[in-house]
Amino acid sequence: MTALDGTALGGAGLTYDPQTVFAADPMLVTTTETFTNLLKVTSSRVYYNPSNATRYEDLASMDAHLKSMAGYVVNGGAAGPATSDYSPAIDAGDPEADCSNEPAPNGGWLNAGAFGNTAEASCSAEGQPQATVEVLYPNDEPRPVVRITMGLESGDAYNATVRLVCSVGGVPVADEMVYYGVGNGAIIEQRLPVYLPVGTACQASVTITAASAEDKNYEVSEPATGTPPPFFGRGGGASVIHVRTGADCKMDGTSWTDAYPDLVTAFASVPDETITEVWLAVTNDFMNRTVTLGYPLTIRGGFTGVEDSPEERPEGHRANIDGNYVYTTMSFEVPEGALLEVERVHFLKAYQNELRKTGKGNLLVRDCIFAEHWSDSRISGRGIFASGGGTVAVTNCTFARLGGPTELSNTTDGGDAIYLSSCARAYIDNCLFVTNGAPFSVPLSPWGRHKAASIYASSTPTIISNCRFAACCAAQRHSTDGGIVCFTGNSGGSKMVNCALVGNGDFLSYNGGNAGASGGAIACEMSATNLTLDVENCTIAYNLTDGYKSAAGINVYSGTVNLKNSIVYGNVRGRTNTAEIAGADIDVKSNATLNISYSLVTGLETNYVGNAGGFGVINWGEGVITSDPLFLMTTNDFVLLLANASGNKYIPSSASPTVAAIDVHPRTHTGYMLDGVLVKDHERVESPTTDAGDPDSDYSLEPEIPGAGGNGHRVNLGAYGNTPEAALTKPKGFYILLR
Repeated sequence: MTALDGTALGGAGLTYDPQTVFAADPMLVTTTETFTNLLKVTSSRVYYNPSNATRYEDLASMDAHLKSMAGYVVNGGAAGPATSDYSPAIDAGDPEADCSNEPAPNGGWLNAGAFGNTAEASCSAEGQPQATVEVLYPNDEPRPVVRITMGLESGDAYNATVRLVCSVGGVPVADEMVYYGVGNGAIIEQRLPVYLPVGTACQASVTITAASAEDKNYEVSEPATGTPPPFFGRGGGASVIHVRTGADCKMDGTSWTDAYPDLVTAFASVPDETITEVWLAVTNDFMNRTVTLGYPLTIRGGFTGVEDSPEERPEGHRANIDGNYVYTTMSFEVPEGALLEVERVHFLKAYQNELRKTGKGNLLVRDCIFAEHWSDSRISGRGIFASGGGTVAVTNCTFARLGGPTELSNTTDGGDAIYLSSCARAYIDNCLFVTNGAPFSVPLSPWGRHKAASIYASSTPTIISNCRFAACCAAQRHSTDGGIVCFTGNSGGSKMVNCALVGNGDFLSYNGGNAGASGGAIACEMSATNLTLDVENCTIAYNLTDGYKSAAGINVYSGTVNLKNSIVYGNVRGRTNTAEIAGADIDVKSNATLNISYSLVTGLETNYVGNAGGFGVINWGEGVITSDPLFLMTTNDFVLLLANASGNKYIPSSASPTVAAIDVHPRTHTGYMLDGVLVKDHERVESPTTDAGDPDSDYSLEPEIPGAGGNGHRVNLGAYGNTPEAALTKPKGFYILLR
């Protein structure tokens, strides 16, 4: 019995006056329940299903008269029964319309419906209403609830309209509320959208009107009591939109008290230039549409809904954005010159991309988690999709369990964690990529294919630093399928620095002559030989490829790779039953070049660093060594994790946790720092990778620990060289061993 909200009804161009159009049960003699009982419902349709003659009679005799306490007339003069119910459609027509044909008492007002202004119109009740009005503060909170209890002063019944206006200090705190078709004994409770300072009075003004009755007016005032909730009076000010799950006050986003209840409501319109930030205190929320930004905007998660500044957020707390595989979680068109910043959000289960940026503007993502997006749909960039230009920066984020389909049909796009297309430049720093891509399993179906299980950079110069890629998997079928991190097109000037790529895999799902040529932990597929990818201070170890033309470590399909200060070791080919075998650690195809210096590889033979096509160029520089880097896990240990099917090795799903956790810190008795603790090997071993890098390379970030060791004034090889986790060099001087 409440008036409709808003101005749209049923579609564009249809409007209504909320004072005269309202939503309610018309209270017909034949109820909805009676009608429903005559129907049959199946999974595909609803239809009449009379099973015998009585059912047909029931259909024919359905009565659409309005129920009335004063009765109604039917079938040419027979008296219809009075009921305990009273239809709100009585006296609800146009007050200017003719009602002279309605029987007395007719209230002097037209009934709505088929029998309005006819002899069969239901009669109007003409009682005199009265009411008890209270302003209450339940639940020990200073949020007012107005209770109106309807009574009967005289007559048999009535059909009243109740109007409520609430104010504080003469200022309305909500729009006028109107209730139609209110009868004797009804209780109206209205919770107001405002919390008041304790002691502040709320005034309720009530007007009651009914046919053939005097108007009744009530004025009640009561001061606020109770304890304000923790979000009362809190927020970031006028430049911030607040979104809080469960918010139900003014819902205009201006504070935590009056926050929007969800992202759909918050982004129903685009924020103007006065809004610079959106603060999220949400759980299982989503956007469900693409918003075109007009101005730079920062979206901050991790709030609990009581903070006045971002610094007050609990450590590690994130907003939860869950699409449940149905909804768009976050999607923006960012124009040139604008910046979208997103931080401290946990994305999962988007309908398509968990975070999508199109347009020529810039994107900055910090301290986010992208996870749990696994379906058979062909989607590029299940975590982050960025295209159209601008700079993309992603830092301190986790990408996990972002799984693509085992079949990509006729497309080779992928990049389950991050997909970059034609961006000006991308920076990815201090991120974890784990268990992304196709599932570890036996070789896939003949049509299985999957590209770039973690990052796909297409015509985007991309700098990837301080990242770890582990237990990710792709599926090879054609020459450009497979790969964990792929650089394609005009992505020249890309770099990977201080990255570890361990325990990743490619599966070959088809034995054709062109299958399995790409793939690898790093796949370089530039559009021209002079376009470069620099790989410096990286560790690429214990990866597996099922494609006999692809390296498991670095696969230089086209373009130029400059490899320096790195470790490429212990990578394994799963398929060896062919004469044309690529290097397991590194392979260089035709129209491709490898420049290698100051690095450790498993071996110099072509089955380790090879040229399966016979036309690639390998330039050996200074400082290349072949040795065991002395990781905690040995090559033998890794091979023992592998399963075997028809002579082909593969990483089984049961080994996923183990390969995800492989530690590629080189063993050292001198030690290295990890989370502020000096870690020493229990045996007196020292990896040959310590101080083996380019003498001209920077080593300034390697630690000096008095009494333990220093940096040797030369960079270490591998992912931890020139970092605070680098292995220490023994202090110089004489040593006396006491036994």
